[in-house]
Amino acid sequence: MKKIKQIIKTYEIRPKADLRDADLVKADLRGADLREADLEEAKLKRANLRDANLEGANLVEADLRDAYLERANFTKADLFEADLRGTRLEEAVFREANLIKADFRILYVPARHRLGYDRLEYTTLKKANLEKADLREANLQGADLREAILEKADLREANLRYADLRQANLRDARLEDIDLTGAYFEAPNGDVYQIGVGKVVEEYDNHFANLGRPGFDGIIFVPARD
Repeated sequence: MKKIKQIIKTYEIRPKADLRDADLVKADLRGADLREADLEEAKLKRANLRDANLEGANLVEADLRDAYLERANFTKADLFEADLRGTRLEEAVFREANLIKADFRILYVPARHRLGYDRLEYTTLKKANLEKADLREANLQGADLREAILEKADLREANLRYADLRQANLRDARLEDIDLTGAYFEAPNGDVYQIGVGKVVEEYDNHFANLGRPGFDGIIFVPARD
């Protein structure tokens, strides 16, 4: 069993471990098995979680700023209001994770390690802060992005098929070659619109460009990929 000693307290690193409010700043947790662990409000700033397994873990309000999360598994993890600013997320998996109100501001993923291949598929990102996030080629199919902040985010070539973008803030986001087939939007009067299956985004350009809702102006709708 792996143990991490921080200052005067020793933490057991194992599945279902109780690590609530643990001080794990700069901790070396590479490859750690933390399935279903309770890390609520844990201090993980600049921690090394490369290749760690956090499937089903509770990371509510956890501080993960500047942490190394390459290839970490967050499948079905709860990251409600977690702070992920400046994290390294190359090949990290967030499938079906809860990322409501999580803070991903200024997230950057190098080109050779985009978040595609189901990495963010069907995740809950409601009210998440993804301002200026680099999400080029990200797979966000079926993601819940209601009220998410995607202002100035780079979503070029991203897969947002059937994603829920109602009341999302996409002001000045980069959406070239984005696939919005089946995605949901909400008009100012509350009506919900779905991009028609098999139709290109430009057919809806005039409608959505004139919604008048703050957060939609400045968007360039271009044809989605087949």
